[in-house]
Amino acid sequence: MQLFSYKSGSYALHFQKNRSSFFLAFLAAPLFSQVLIYTDSTAAARPLPPHWRGHNHSANSLRSWYDNPDYEREYAKLHAGIERWPGGNSGNSYRWQTELKFPNRFNLKNAAAYMDRFGAELQMVVNFGNGSPAETAHLLRVCNSPLPRYRQLRDSLLDHPEALNIKIWEIGNESTDAWTFAWSWLGYQEQIHFRSGQPSIKFSEKTADSMYYYGGEFYRQGWVEIIGGLDLRTAILGDMHFYQNAMAADTVKVEFPALDTSDASAMRIYRTSGFDPAWVSTLSNPGPLYDSIARPHNLLSSREYDYHTDKVFLHPAGGIKSNDLILIEYLSTGHSGAFEFRDSIKANDPASLVGYTVKITPELESIQGFVDDFRQSPPDFMIKHPYATGITKPLLDSSYFSETAYIAQFKAGQLIAFRQEWNQRKNDWNLARAPRAGHYGVEHRPL
Repeated sequence: MQLFSYKSGSYALHFQKNRSSFFLAFLAAPLFSQVLIYTDSTAAARPLPPHWRGHNHSANSLRSWYDNPDYEREYAKLHAGIERWPGGNSGNSYRWQTELKFPNRFNLKNAAAYMDRFGAELQMVVNFGNGSPAETAHLLRVCNSPLPRYRQLRDSLLDHPEALNIKIWEIGNESTDAWTFAWSWLGYQEQIHFRSGQPSIKFSEKTADSMYYYGGEFYRQGWVEIIGGLDLRTAILGDMHFYQNAMAADTVKVEFPALDTSDASAMRIYRTSGFDPAWVSTLSNPGPLYDSIARPHNLLSSREYDYHTDKVFLHPAGGIKSNDLILIEYLSTGHSGAFEFRDSIKANDPASLVGYTVKITPELESIQGFVDDFRQSPPDFMIKHPYATGITKPLLDSSYFSETAYIAQFKAGQLIAFRQEWNQRKNDWNLARAPRAGHYGVEHRPL
């Protein structure tokens, strides 16, 4: 039974318990703490596969952060094998072509050069928020196809005519943010709130998880509590736009197309005049902000806007004034699910490895036909994120510094249980092989 692992470069030292012991001492004035760990007297060093040595590298990071001698020197010490790009939650609704016009960000053009420079690979996170299986298939061909037209396209867009050969594709991100509902992966929220005095609505975890696999539609309205990385703006689920300068009209591309053009009630737009951004900085809860925006007298009449598929055309009476805030709430439709994304990727490149993020809960498994559908579109690996955020901080806050050394053992036990769970499903569901499981989709080996 492994008790403690110490990663050094591209090797991990594995120790066994109940044979001999040694002390780890941590000295940082005024704290001194020691950890007693029982180990085997014969520790073995084993090489780690490159895909076990991955980490996030967000597309939102600046080029200056990595394009410098200090980064290059420290990065070499990581012996990193793969970069998860364009990131976790930030990978959802990421528009890779639009981002090419920002040369100082870690966009796909800079990522291609980075791969060559550092000998790295990319694990691609498919953008669920505004993406489609067809767009994902196009991105795959742009990255990997040897055909002349894609070689020319890479040359013109990325300055990289050679194929990037990206073989690992992660569909969506954590279940609370798989479609960028503006919820943090640090906690699930099933209540969507509205103006004070109005009832909240329930959005169950079973519904969210089933939408991950099957797709569907979602009304982007109301607000949720601020948790994790949310802030006052992102906790409000509609699209907000603040105008510093007056204009007669404006065309707004919504964040999550497509729009339902057949139902007038599927669109609701508020205009708040004389909005004060400084006032927002004094708030700690989205409720008062939403109350101030979603007042009935702020509603635009249907004569003051039009919309089509993915754009809203604003032409309010008297025009848009300086310091106007526009909130667009709408039904976003036509979202495809993970099964369709996976099938599209496999149809274009059967050798690609595709992973699902959302765990299979008993409620999800109980959906009629789900197991059959999963068997028809099986992943190559399942992703489990063994974050220790909810464990280490309470221990540290309670001064249990020595206990944090055992977090690795605890999380390893969870991953083993996850592996055993999928071994059982392999038999119960008649899967060819159980999907691989691991941190950020590690163990990317075919079934």
